[in-house]
Amino acid sequence: MHSKEMQAYMEMFLKRKNAPQLPIEEQRRGIIKRMCGAPLPEGTETEFFMLGNVRAERICVPGARSDAVLFFIHGGGFTIGSAYSANFFGSRAALESKQTVISIEYRLGPEYQFVDGLADCIAAYQEILRSGVPAEGITVSGDSAGGYMSLALVMWLKMGGHPLPGSMVLLSPAVGFGLEAPTEYQMKHDVMLAYDASAGVREAYFREADLFDPVVNPIIGDFTGFPPTYIEVCTDEILFNNSLALAKKLGEAGCECYLHIAKGLCHGYEITMTPEAEAVAKETGRFIADCLKKKTYNV
Repeated sequence: MHSKEMQAYMEMFLKRKNAPQLPIEEQRRGIIKRMCGAPLPEGTETEFFMLGNVRAERICVPGARSDAVLFFIHGGGFTIGSAYSANFFGSRAALESKQTVISIEYRLGPEYQFVDGLADCIAAYQEILRSGVPAEGITVSGDSAGGYMSLALVMWLKMGGHPLPGSMVLLSPAVGFGLEAPTEYQMKHDVMLAYDASAGVREAYFREADLFDPVVNPIIGDFTGFPPTYIEVCTDEILFNNSLALAKKLGEAGCECYLHIAKGLCHGYEITMTPEAEAVAKETGRFIADCLKKKTYNV
């Protein structure tokens, strides 16, 4: 059984999915209003600051260390979303991993293209390194489209010979183009995403991108050497096959990969303000803490 909070979210998502699409600016304001009100653990401090040229939010939970960072890239179909998306999930994961959370706002479509958003993710990651945080102390994380940007970032780092993060946490991630279509069941029961929306996403953000480039289309890339990765997905979402495909590729490349499948929940549930999301945040935080311990961090 779902919690009453989770059930309320799923009903809200379904209503919005079946309603006429709001103007994009109204969607953006709505998600900021919803996410900025997330309750934070007692004693948590937050601030917005500029990470180079990228606007970011810093979330410091009690006990957070400055030399270990949960670097969060928000989702939102590459067109909406906010750094506030990390508030609930990130703060609770960080309580377990003792990391400082840094959540960024990268350039979105249709005003900008994938190359612009990726450039912001790269620049922010490099600024974190320049601040003195070692790469092995960084966890790259993202939900949905943010999961895609996380993969693209790490693929870019790998292909360029740059320091890779110590771990990754991907929440219901999109992973690339040309994958197996979702089942009819998933298309019917996904209360948030519509399968036919993928063409609009491609036009809005990837229209000038080379889909044969592994940085642009990560699932076609070589995952050898990727950091330990935790993937969270649920059975009833249209991106379910994305996570299965990614886990298979990581396993074939000899990478440490954990795939957790939730039953009967919805896409994006991991960043809702619900008991189910809190449980996932704590579990992924423990995964990150284990990764940090292997890198000689005492968490």
